[in-house]
Amino acid sequence: MQKKLLVDEINEPGTVVYVCVGREYAGYVLVQDQVKEEAKATLTWLKEKYRAILVMLTGDTEKTGRAVGRELHMDYVYTDLLPEDKLEQLEDFMSIQGEAEKLVCVGDGINDAPMLARADIGIAMGNLGSEAAIEAADVILVKDDLHGIVALMKIAKETLRSVSQNITICSIYKDTCVVYGSYWILWYVGSNLVEMVVVILAVINSAGVAGYTA
Repeated sequence: MQKKLLVDEINEPGTVVYVCVGREYAGYVLVQDQVKEEAKATLTWLKEKYRAILVMLTGDTEKTGRAVGRELHMDYVYTDLLPEDKLEQLEDFMSIQGEAEKLVCVGDGINDAPMLARADIGIAMGNLGSEAAIEAADVILVKDDLHGIVALMKIAKETLRSVSQNITICSIYKDTCVVYGSYWILWYVGSNLVEMVVVILAVINSAGVAGYTA
């Protein structure tokens, strides 16, 4: 006949591990996730800068998930989710998002791999991330620091700016070549000179993006 043990009722958020010595209850261990300061700062920046809607999908209990969600100022918190539940919830969000909106998923576990692959942009944590998550993601943060998302968005914005400006420079180059083309005597010298200047300007203009990645 199995002996029933009386254990403490735990009302704090976290994962409770009960400990027995022999057949006697000895106590419990409460395991809690510690929210990193850079995570708070990054999520706050995303909300203020881009009016991002923050959603947490977790397999933790409701008590734990709600506590972390409140600390991080999440807009939505979904708890007690299996991997298939997470993917289903992600699909629901994607079905109602606007054409100009993008859904970004950040994760590190093997259970996050399906979401990382399905999201518009999947970001995996490099050092702590599982191989499945890393392979499924579009972007990998080498350091396990969510602040890398801030640098990532700045790099993306700077890259688009640089590409747009380089296209403009090339367009001016082509127009210049057309003008020189009407003066065939200056064609060989002038067109080569303009091409060299355009290449130099494009390289200098792209140097700003390299500065962000350094």
